[in-house]
Amino acid sequence: MSGIDETRLLLDLGLQPVSNRYLQSLEQPEQHFILKLGQNYSNGQIQLIDPFPQHELKPRYDWITYNEPEAHLDHLVDALHRTIPDKKKAVVGGVSFKDDSTLERFSSLGYQTWRIDVEKDLSLEGHMGVESVQGSLNRLTAQTIKDKYGEAECLIVRHIWEHVYNQSEFASAISLLLSDEGRVVFEVPDCTRLLKSGDSTMIWEEHLYYYTPSTIVHSLEANGFEVLDTEIVPYLGENSIIVIAKNGVKRGVRVDSGDSMEQIDLGRRYVEGFRQSKIKIHDYLLSQNCTRGVAIFGAGHSACGFTSFMELENHISVFVDDDKNKKGLYMPKSKRPIVSSDQFKADEYSLVLMAVNPQVEDIVMAKIKQKTNGQTKIGSIFPFSQNYLF
Repeated sequence: MSGIDETRLLLDLGLQPVSNRYLQSLEQPEQHFILKLGQNYSNGQIQLIDPFPQHELKPRYDWITYNEPEAHLDHLVDALHRTIPDKKKAVVGGVSFKDDSTLERFSSLGYQTWRIDVEKDLSLEGHMGVESVQGSLNRLTAQTIKDKYGEAECLIVRHIWEHVYNQSEFASAISLLLSDEGRVVFEVPDCTRLLKSGDSTMIWEEHLYYYTPSTIVHSLEANGFEVLDTEIVPYLGENSIIVIAKNGVKRGVRVDSGDSMEQIDLGRRYVEGFRQSKIKIHDYLLSQNCTRGVAIFGAGHSACGFTSFMELENHISVFVDDDKNKKGLYMPKSKRPIVSSDQFKADEYSLVLMAVNPQVEDIVMAKIKQKTNGQTKIGSIFPFSQNYLF
């Protein structure tokens, strides 16, 4: 990882599970790894220190996938379409399955498109996500892909840069796939709001880097890209940062000292907020005397991280999730059962916490309230939510 010698510890979260490694029984053995969050004091970049082994992140279940926000894609593709000079000959490429919906939009406009095939192009077998793509895309595989599909005038790289273990090698591969005047479109989560609020769910073992509009530009420039334009797309929770770049010269990036101090202050504020949130949550649960138990609605990595990082395993009774594949399994580390909403009787619990996609939080809360007698409190685990309980 870049700048590791200048990275200082922010939070040591101790032993943590791989959050997508659901258990099939209470007796199933489980592996845990040290999870540490740090910050590079030369440029303010917040990142994991000694991240989990890459191969451990490969999902054990073929139904596990992650969805990214897409409401802005029509606007993005339209804007890119207007900047491409020779539209009939232009080729648009994609790196992972997260780029498919963008490529479909380009195809509908008449562009030639291609996307890296993890089995045929990277020689990977089984269910593979971005954790496997990032580890297998290098100059050697990129040259083979370029020979097969041709270089791209526009290359889509959505929500993978923050997962990349060797960004220098990955950047070299991306550069090789571009035409001389080609443009690469990076998209990463904007962690600014989560950093300011001390949101524990920001930390995820699969995200090695936690970007702000400032640090993503520094990161890409340091890895040989010339940044042409950036845009922040507003969403509930994390905004998205779009960066349009082209091949440049790899160099050491001089970071403005004022900007660096601002980023470092964000790291300090995050740690303070994280620790204060933990105290407030435990104080709240103690004051509420949740004798009928606490349920969490949503059984993804946010719910797993929240429960484990805040040390709430002894407070949580059950997780609720309508993904049929999760029904009957147990959450990592806490080993609490996962049930579907049709099995869940909300009025039997003192407290129900929302850990669902913020876009649907209000809808899910309304449905739960219909099943209670007014004695069950309902709120969100996300500090940015208007329904935040703590």
